[in-house]
Amino acid sequence: MNCRGTLARAAVLLSVATATLAVTAPAPCATAAPPASTAAPATSATWKAIDDNLQQLDALIHAGRLGDLGHAAYGIANLFKTLPAQSAALPAGKLALISNNVKVVGALVSRLDKAGESGNKAAVDAGLKSLKDTLAPLRAIYASPAAN
Repeated sequence: MNCRGTLARAAVLLSVATATLAVTAPAPCATAAPPASTAAPATSATWKAIDDNLQQLDALIHAGRLGDLGHAAYGIANLFKTLPAQSAALPAGKLALISNNVKVVGALVSRLDKAGESGNKAAVDAGLKSLKDTLAPLRAIYASPAAN
């Protein structure tokens, strides 16, 4: 078969496919409400685990165990990293905000751990505050189903 025959055959297949879709595809309804889905159920366990790690960080800092922050801190970063994949029900802009903050949370956690390893209590306190301040508005995205 030459090029002209291949193109003609492709055109016929395309017109058959278009006609089939026109007949079988349901017409969109202008009054249909968007699906009422929310990312909250998919992510509530993740946020609970993040909260548990934040409490563990608070307890370690209160006990003066600054060198032991790594496990809980990196636990937060690893958990937060899973949120974009769990958040398909979020609007694109909010999902992008979560995705864009994965590296930010990772950097804050790394800075917090390094401050703890060096025994710098002031930097640990500042790092934990920055981490909590970063997480708070991101958590709010999941707290309000109306916002999804």
